[in-house]
Amino acid sequence: MVGIASGRSQFAAMIFRGSFYDQKIAVRPPIFTFSRASIPMKFFVLPIVFALTILATGVSALAQNELFPFVISFDAPKNATNIAAELPRPAGKDGFVRVENGHFATDAGRIQFWGTNLCFGANFVDKDTADRLADRLARFGINCVRLHHLDMRDIWGKNFDRTMMQFDPEQLDRLDYLVSTLKTRGIYVNINLHVSRSLDERDGFPKNVNRPSHDKGIDNYYRPFIDANKKYARDLLEHVNPYTKTAYKDEPAVAMVEINNENSILCMWGGWGGLDKIEDPFLGVLQREWNDWLKAKYEDDAGLRKAWKARSEKPGMELLRNGDFPKGYTPAWDGWSWETNKNTDAPATNADGILKLDVRKKGDVQWHPQLVANGFTVKGDKLYTLTVKARADKAVSLNLGVRENHDPWGGLGFDTKIDLTPEWKIFQFTVSPEKNDGNTRVSIGGFQEGIVYEIDSVSFRQGGEIGLPRETGTGEISSLTRTSVPVIWKKDANRFPKEAVDDFCDFLVDIEAKYWDEMRLYLKDEIKVRQPVSGTQLQYGSTHAQAKMDYCDIHAYWNHPSFPGRPWDGNNWYLHNRALVNHLDKDILPALATSRVYDKPFTVSEYNHPYPNQYAAEGLPILAAFGAFQNWDGIFPFAYCHSKNTEPQMAGSFFDTAGNTVQMAHMIACKKLFCDGYNKQADGKTVVAPMSVEKEREIFKDKKHVYAFDFSGLGLDRRIALTNPVAVDVSGEVSVTPKADVIPKDCKVFSTAGLRYDMQTPEKGWFNAHTGLTALFTGFVEEGKTYPLITDFGISITFGKTNLGWTTVSVAPIDEKRFLLVATGQMLNTDMKLETLDGDKITVGNRWGKAPVRCEGIPAVITQKGLSKEDSEVSIKVWILDESGNRKQEIPVKRSGDEKLELELKPEYKTIWYELEIMK
Repeated sequence: MVGIASGRSQFAAMIFRGSFYDQKIAVRPPIFTFSRASIPMKFFVLPIVFALTILATGVSALAQNELFPFVISFDAPKNATNIAAELPRPAGKDGFVRVENGHFATDAGRIQFWGTNLCFGANFVDKDTADRLADRLARFGINCVRLHHLDMRDIWGKNFDRTMMQFDPEQLDRLDYLVSTLKTRGIYVNINLHVSRSLDERDGFPKNVNRPSHDKGIDNYYRPFIDANKKYARDLLEHVNPYTKTAYKDEPAVAMVEINNENSILCMWGGWGGLDKIEDPFLGVLQREWNDWLKAKYEDDAGLRKAWKARSEKPGMELLRNGDFPKGYTPAWDGWSWETNKNTDAPATNADGILKLDVRKKGDVQWHPQLVANGFTVKGDKLYTLTVKARADKAVSLNLGVRENHDPWGGLGFDTKIDLTPEWKIFQFTVSPEKNDGNTRVSIGGFQEGIVYEIDSVSFRQGGEIGLPRETGTGEISSLTRTSVPVIWKKDANRFPKEAVDDFCDFLVDIEAKYWDEMRLYLKDEIKVRQPVSGTQLQYGSTHAQAKMDYCDIHAYWNHPSFPGRPWDGNNWYLHNRALVNHLDKDILPALATSRVYDKPFTVSEYNHPYPNQYAAEGLPILAAFGAFQNWDGIFPFAYCHSKNTEPQMAGSFFDTAGNTVQMAHMIACKKLFCDGYNKQADGKTVVAPMSVEKEREIFKDKKHVYAFDFSGLGLDRRIALTNPVAVDVSGEVSVTPKADVIPKDCKVFSTAGLRYDMQTPEKGWFNAHTGLTALFTGFVEEGKTYPLITDFGISITFGKTNLGWTTVSVAPIDEKRFLLVATGQMLNTDMKLETLDGDKITVGNRWGKAPVRCEGIPAVITQKGLSKEDSEVSIKVWILDESGNRKQEIPVKRSGDEKLELELKPEYKTIWYELEIMK
């Protein structure tokens, strides 16, 4: 075994002499360290050829690097920005995609997908556009396209005004041609069935009012919708594509089929919400099924009352002082407080016995301002009645809770929302505290700026009634005999005993499981779909329900845009301009990984850092490297395009990558990071935690949402995923919770073979990866400071001054001699002006600027150190590439003695990518 330094030098010399594949040498691999198998020697080429150091340059004297137009061409020139030749053609030539050993495979072996999404009209372009689109996708190595939002409008075409049950032949022909031209270029498709169709009176269904968007949740139980979605699936999957001569269900170029996007009755009840606004016939059907479920469990009302511990207690003492807000009284720390801080502008006044709260500006912390009544005692075996009479000058919700008035300020089993309007409303709830507490508070929070609130009274008194509620109108206790036991909405859960809410949670899990079993069997046994099938995404519903499918899928976004007014209002939105590199130990990566179901293929079919987040270039390559380490099976950035304009000259939307130069430029590196460098030994090293049926239901009942069906719900530290492949087991074969190393709470540096996450400097995080033949650095950089890339081989990075103090750099192999180097920073459309709101919130409203998109050139000097004398036989040529990826100008590589090569990158080159070629 040779030493690291000497091994590196000898190995580099062999690379430069072109004799790598004829030589063998013992050297410690710089990528994932495995114990069960050796790494193919070809994986070692990149870190030796490009043991690079990026040094500060003298060109950064300007306060800001000038942005220059740079729109990546929409053709597919044969140059260093085109890896289409790597895609086996046609897609499906090696047989159907299937599941083997927990992963996707074909007759040629394991297959992974680096994909994208096409949405709405982008799936129905003319033939010339389809050909150019397919060429460009193949150029960047994209090998699967998720056909998304087919069903909202476009597929119905000229029929849309009268029906959403009959395809438009012209539109279907466009889709058929697109699929065929993708297939010829080695690109598979992922067919989504129900995504965004909302059936209505055009086809004899109820009018589309008071329903969740796209009928989410309802179509899990409402038979007419289920049958309509079955018809849609059969019509599409049994349709024979005239260009491939094959029905979609029998088409090997169809990689997978997804039944129902982001759709679960569990999520619509306990996650997103929205199911609680339904009316008949949807409400009546759900209530009948709920009552039938209760009858099957309890037989009669007597059994139900006993199980739910129904009881009533006579009204008793009032526990709040001044709860009727006598004339002139305002909260004054005498049992009441109007909690604010120095930056809050929210005067509280009382002129006529009505407490008026004029919230002009909120405070520095999320919960300011809030109204609190405190200093009383509750007992866990008693009932209390909480009554609030209030209104607001606009329709708005407030948070209402009964909580500890002391550290840790926890809840006592009652937290809800009340919906205010300009009219006075009385809200009354029965509260059954979870435990005794000697210092309790009633808290009213969630106040919004620009709204005036008025509160007439707040009462919290002993006594109340809990159990079976009374029927509206008759006042009788609801009954199974009359099928009148109401459904329990999450917002009203505090009005019912815990036993009742637990029952309703079980009912929802059962009704969802029944739906997914029915749809899976329909596709596989009746239509006889030959491709792997998924139901919906994990973290939307039951993991156990999805684990019955062929593979499991999930979605995630980093700082998704928010719409404080009307949903998807293009004028009124914001997003947080945050970089993931500062939060790698939280949120996205650990949550995704610890949701994965062990021994099932795992895909992320939607992911992005929505623009105009100025750090958007980091997202896809970070996920690609992380997904490779976790041994995932598919990643589909969301999205390539949402319209028939597939060749935009600017970044004109949150999600589309087609015109987003800084995302598309790294796409080849993403493909290489994910598909060429995956962790082959991950399955043998995976930390697997058991998630039993009972445990999943316990989590749902406790959290009343679906976002904890991962390590967090099991009480495990999700950060384990940063250094270990992870998954949950739902088969029952794993029964013991793994014992993982305890990670200190303040740990901000995580490192495993090939990956490093560094967040030790606040707001200056960075990430680097080396998988297979590809390298990545992304994060915040200080001018003149050195950052490691691959320590084993002396790779380090020292940047000049960048506009954001941040950059993303990737290096990817194109063939045995050529590499694509991409260095990106800031990107804005022409005349685009970012508006900064509170904190890190930004928006542009509908003012996205105009074409072309403009980019920053990154100042750097690339240095290779530690070369041997034998390396002097080798030279490296480097070219600036233009927007098409063609060689524009050769730039010099300086040699310093026999041990160092230097390549200077300059902003005035006005490029974001370079071609490097190794010459003898």
